[in-house]
Amino acid sequence: MLSVAACEQPLDLTLGTCDTLYERKIECQGYSGVQQPDFLQRCRQYQRDFRGHIECSSLRSCDTFATCVIAASDEVHPRRRSRRLSYLLDDLRVAFELGDFRGAEVLCAALAEDADPDAESEARCRRLSARAIELLTPEVVAVKSDPQGNADGLAKCPELLKYSEDEGATAVAETLCSEAALAVAAHELVLHSAVLGPAPECADVVTEATRVATPFAQSVLKQTLERCGVAAAEALVREPCDYRLRRTLPWLMHPALFEGEADKVKLAAWTTLKERVVAKCL
Repeated sequence: MLSVAACEQPLDLTLGTCDTLYERKIECQGYSGVQQPDFLQRCRQYQRDFRGHIECSSLRSCDTFATCVIAASDEVHPRRRSRRLSYLLDDLRVAFELGDFRGAEVLCAALAEDADPDAESEARCRRLSARAIELLTPEVVAVKSDPQGNADGLAKCPELLKYSEDEGATAVAETLCSEAALAVAAHELVLHSAVLGPAPECADVVTEATRVATPFAQSVLKQTLERCGVAAAEALVREPCDYRLRRTLPWLMHPALFEGEADKVKLAAWTTLKERVVAKCL
């Protein structure tokens, strides 16, 4: 087994590099911790601590490599190791405070490799996914109440879904994200309906609200059917046929306007309206 060189001596690159160390860890240990770019950055930044591991990477046998790595870890100076761990812990606290969960994952993977991990960091890393859900969920919920002011919250859904899967809460996150996306679509419909009239976008919102089928989605469905109702289309029919009226016809054919409708007067109004649109534009 190769001996670990003294810290003051320059690293002999003929014995290996951070790249070769990473490759050997994959080959011999099935390494699945820190991703390669982050591993290499940390290895080069703390090369004194990794010196012995790098030398071990030149050993052919995986068994001797593993034995060498253990010995090299034991020879890392306790004071340097303590300082390095302190930096990692500080960075981890900041990452949690800022909601940088990708950065926190990298730091947790690095801390998990330490032979004597800090108890506080272990506890923090164990609840990384739960903490992510705590911070991300309110941002997505806010989209439902104010789609215009909080539309950016919808971009948090991929992260929320990822960490919810870790916690076995995927169904809840999927429903919440569907409701948020529906709120944004319904809001855009409000903004554009004055220009476009009751157009195919109404059908898109109705279809999605029917699929989601939560109380929130049902309220959106009701509002959309009212917003895209007879009165809105009737106002267009009074004018000459234009692109708005032509775009209205597919919506007037949507089954959501008729299914479950028991009011014969309202059904007759829809039928008459469709006939007037067809007569005027086709």
